[in-house]
Amino acid sequence: MSWEAREGECEKFEFYLEDEAREEWETSVKEEYLKMFEELTKPEEKKGQERLVREGVSIKETQWEKEWGTVRPVGFWKGRKTGIFICGNCSKEIKGAGKHGKAKNRNNPAFWGLEAREKVLCGECLWRRKGSMSAIRRMKFNQYAKLGMFRGG
Repeated sequence: MSWEAREGECEKFEFYLEDEAREEWETSVKEEYLKMFEELTKPEEKKGQERLVREGVSIKETQWEKEWGTVRPVGFWKGRKTGIFICGNCSKEIKGAGKHGKAKNRNNPAFWGLEAREKVLCGECLWRRKGSMSAIRRMKFNQYAKLGMFRGG
């Protein structure tokens, strides 16, 4: 066959290449988009501690207590409106944040950037772990201590 006879087939093949190139471009753009999306969502995973702090530690939750050697509830109700929380390290009673059944953020190790399995710690136990806090958190912790919110400082 001559070139003139295959001219129509070549145009079809050229169109096919354009479609294939377009599909390849679309898949590359989709892959780049997914990579960018994954990078953007990674900081959300790192903000897990911040999410826990915003939600607060509820009386209903449980934690491992060293003194008792068992998993026990984080806190209990004393009277109608006062929530009492138990330090996961020394089992000291800590006052809650009003009548909502949540611990104060300053007693939450995640608030200070600590990776502790205890959900609630008293000021003295936090004071002992102060060295593993970031400089900014440690400075804020010292301000809280000067205001008398914690003992040991």
